[in-house]
Amino acid sequence: MLQTPSLTPGQKDEATRLESLARETDTSINLVKAIYSEELQALEQQARIRTYLSVIAMRRTRLKLQDLDGSAGELEIH
Repeated sequence: MLQTPSLTPGQKDEATRLESLARETDTSINLVKAIYSEELQALEQQARIRTYLSVIAMRRTRLKLQDLDGSAGELEIH
């Protein structure tokens, strides 16, 4: 039997929010995770206080996905 690593409650909440955002925006979960990861990493590099980084990263991810939906171009993930 293959065992998957257990997620902490915070990680489960984050995964649930990302899946919900993917459904809401009709976007692949992989793209949502990639954008979120990029946004979170950028915020972590600058932040002195890290309490709400995931909330801010989620908002920035949502905004990027909305921009992607409204544009004809492709979003580039670094």
